[in-house]
Amino acid sequence: ITVNKLGEGSFGSVYKVISKDDKKFYAMKVSKEPFRNDWDRTWKLNEVDLHTLVSQHPNVATLHNAWEEDRHIYMQLELCKPIIEYGESVSERKCWEVLIDIVTALDCLHNLGMGHFDVKLENILCGYDGLYKLSDFGLVYHFEKDRNKFPKEGDAKYMAPELLRSTKEFTTKADIFSLGISILELAGNLSLPTNGDVWKALREDIFPLTHTERISDDLFYLLTKMMSSESSRRPSASEILRMPVVQAAIQRR
Repeated sequence: ITVNKLGEGSFGSVYKVISKDDKKFYAMKVSKEPFRNDWDRTWKLNEVDLHTLVSQHPNVATLHNAWEEDRHIYMQLELCKPIIEYGESVSERKCWEVLIDIVTALDCLHNLGMGHFDVKLENILCGYDGLYKLSDFGLVYHFEKDRNKFPKEGDAKYMAPELLRSTKEFTTKADIFSLGISILELAGNLSLPTNGDVWKALREDIFPLTHTERISDDLFYLLTKMMSSESSRRPSASEILRMPVVQAAIQRR
């Protein structure tokens, strides 16, 4: 039973629903376009398959069920909230919590040989259990199974610089950059551009002082590492979780 529409994206629409089976609330994601052909069907079902692999992780929005109907995909997901309420002033403590939870989700994803390639604030949700969760696995890329094709491009505002170079360097470090710039946006109250001088500067290790002066030295240092213009200089998700500054933030939680 549909309660109301929660949002709409390139993939389709998301609704708040009540299950007739258990009377609980869920989010229902419905693909916008019907399958165009067998390849398109395979690509869209790939999201279901890869999401299923990590669905039980506490920092991933749980996929409870999925099915095909009239050439559309329906995904019954854990109901979550946006990470920012309208008009909310975001504390640095919250920024650390979001960072830690999503790095933990990425560590799981990366260890399974996958990259998300669409990490952004819009795809980070807050569960009713109080944990932050990674969602929207439509662009997830499995480095072994998908090695003969390039990943689809995500949102330009969050995209790592190496994904735009002619060499097309696709690694899990792109997710680290995207999470770093997402936390910068959250902590610095920064409106990220899709192009232009500021967009370029953020991918050349240059940070706007007006938006970083309110960020603590510890968090700013970590974000500069995560957003390094060279992917090889960025820490992996597991390395981030082992950093003393991150361990200290985990202990404070």
